[in-house]
Amino acid sequence: QLLRGAPVGFHLPLMAKYSPAWFCPVCKNTKTSETPCNHVWPSPLIDDEELSVKELENLVSPVLDESWRSSSELALIDWVSKESKQERPTLVYVEHSGRYGIHKRLKHVLETAGIKTLDVAKVKSEKLAQTINSAQLQGYQAIVVNHNRVGTGANLNMIPNLFWYQPIWSGQKLFQGSRRIDRPTQAFDEIKIIHKVAN
Repeated sequence: QLLRGAPVGFHLPLMAKYSPAWFCPVCKNTKTSETPCNHVWPSPLIDDEELSVKELENLVSPVLDESWRSSSELALIDWVSKESKQERPTLVYVEHSGRYGIHKRLKHVLETAGIKTLDVAKVKSEKLAQTINSAQLQGYQAIVVNHNRVGTGANLNMIPNLFWYQPIWSGQKLFQGSRRIDRPTQAFDEIKIIHKVAN
C-alpha cells in the first residue's frame, strides 16, 4: 500500500479526482496532475464518463475496498435507517463539501445502503430551503448539505432530525446551524440533533 495521503472515506477511484490529497509518495504528483504518474495509478487521469460500467467495477482502489465503511458512516446509516422507519427525514451537515467532496461520498454510502439521499450542493441558494423542506414529499430520507449554506436564516421546519457529521469548533455556527430545524413553525412535535464526536 503505497498511498497514505487520502483522507478517511475516499477510496472510490472515480472520486479520487476530486481530492488533491491523493498524491504519489514517489513523485509527489496528485491524482489529477497534468504529468502522468504510473507509480500508484496505471491511468492517473480517469474520465469516468468514458469508462463502461464493467470497467468501473474492475477498478480497484489502492487504499480501501469499495465495500469498506468507516464507523462514522455506519453510525449515520444506522441512525437514518431507524428514523426513516418513523418517516422522519434527516438533514446531514458536512463541512468539507468542496475539494474533498464528503457530500458525494455520503450520498454514495447512504444510497448503497438503500437510503434515498438528496445532495443539494448544486441547488441555488434562493431555492435551497424550499428544496430541503419538500425533500420528504419526494421520498428522500436524507439530505446532505454544507452547514454554511443554511447556517443562518433558513427555516427548515419540515425536517425533524439534524446530524452533524463533521465536528466544527465555532460555537456560533453550531448554535445557528442547529436552530435551522428548531423553529416555532416546526411541523414535527419532536426534533433530534445529533453530534458525531469521534470515529
